[in-house]
Amino acid sequence: MKYLIALLFCFPQILPAQNIPNPGFEDWIIGNVVLETFHWRSSNYYTFNQFGIYSANPDWENFTEGFTSVRLSTTILDTLGAFAAFMVSGFPMMDYETNELDIMSGGTPFPYRPTKMIGQYQYESNSPIEDFGQAHVILKKYNNATGQRDTIGYGQNVLLNPTTGFQTFEVPIQYMVPDIIPDSVIVILYSTYPNAPNTGAELWVDDLSFEIITNVSEIAEVLDVKIFPNPFKDFIKVEIVNQEKGYLDLMDINGRKVSSKTLNVGSQTIEIETGTLAAGNYFINWRNEKGESHILDKVVKVD
Repeated sequence: MKYLIALLFCFPQILPAQNIPNPGFEDWIIGNVVLETFHWRSSNYYTFNQFGIYSANPDWENFTEGFTSVRLSTTILDTLGAFAAFMVSGFPMMDYETNELDIMSGGTPFPYRPTKMIGQYQYESNSPIEDFGQAHVILKKYNNATGQRDTIGYGQNVLLNPTTGFQTFEVPIQYMVPDIIPDSVIVILYSTYPNAPNTGAELWVDDLSFEIITNVSEIAEVLDVKIFPNPFKDFIKVEIVNQEKGYLDLMDINGRKVSSKTLNVGSQTIEIETGTLAAGNYFINWRNEKGESHILDKVVKVD
């Protein structure tokens, strides 16, 4: 597949999000006998596996864009009482013996510094106690020195009040580290307080996006890119016409670099050996020496 990628700069402009997977919760599957939406993991892995109850569902009647939204329902579980339904972006690790989810291991590639996340929500609760839904954003970057994913920025504890119909919500993002570009984002949605859940709460969410302020006015350069084969097995090649020195990264679904190649100015073909990688989804990321980056494409490793 061949692309022309325009890299732009100069005056501030707000751009819509380009890297949020399945932002309107349109695509659903039955995976491992559990109902899930593509590129997200939900509380269904616990509530259905243990109790046969779906706590996260598509809603084809209440939505703002497309043809569905996600509905998170606080659920009464026999041994636990009230349980807060949740959605986490990406593929966080799951302990299938205890059904515990490591939320911080989730996330999807996202090489931007957004100012906030924006979405549409509707919230209903018949609890006698004041109740709210919650939305959180965590921006991460893999640290090669420690082998850990450092938190670069976050937007937490945004409380979603009861509404009549859908309303816009925003999650402002604060940065702990200046100038560092994250490589992944984790979005977490809860139907109620996770540590002290109230019964009778339902949260609908739709049409998520990030507000990204970048510098745009004129075309600085154009990348002429061809990536093949895709799907790939033992190697993948990238043919690219590059206008400045930089790097080509192969990233896994958690935003971790698994391979990095140096790019010179001019036309070149980069071959990335992939024989030892696990099968699954990966991303080809271009970045320059100033830290600007762009996801070129999603690629798939097969056995």
